[in-house]
Amino acid sequence: MFERRVAAIEAVEVDPELFAVYSQVKEVKDLPYVQDEITKTFQRYSKELVSADKLNETRSRLRYGFAGAMNSNDAIAGTLARYISLTGSPDTIDKVFALYDTITPEDIRSFAAKYFKDTNKTVVTLKSKNGGAE
Repeated sequence: MFERRVAAIEAVEVDPELFAVYSQVKEVKDLPYVQDEITKTFQRYSKELVSADKLNETRSRLRYGFAGAMNSNDAIAGTLARYISLTGSPDTIDKVFALYDTITPEDIRSFAAKYFKDTNKTVVTLKSKNGGAE
C-alpha cells in the first residue's frame, strides 16, 4: 500500500549530524499516511535489530552504487573532490567503506534509539500553488 501512494522517496545524509528523508506523494491526501509510515520505520529501527543479511545488502548497495556512479570524468572528479576536501587524501573513500564494514545491527539500533526521536524531528511539507503534490 505504501508503494502505491509514494512517487519517490530518498534518504540523504548531507552533514554528519543530519539525516533527511525526502518523499514525493502521488496524491496530497496521502501525506499523513506516508509521514506516519516513515516515522514508524524510524521507530522500528530504534527497537529492533536490522538483520545481518539486510545490513550486508545495504553495504553492497552502497559500495556498488558508489562505483556505478563513477561513470564520467565529471562524476569521478566531483566525488573525489568531496572526499579529498575532508582529509586531503583520496584514501578517505577506502576508510569510509571500511568504517561501514564495522557497523553492527546493535550500532544501528543504538543510534536510532538515541537520535530518531520526535524531539529531533522536523517535517517540512511543500505543495504546489494548486494544492497538488508536485
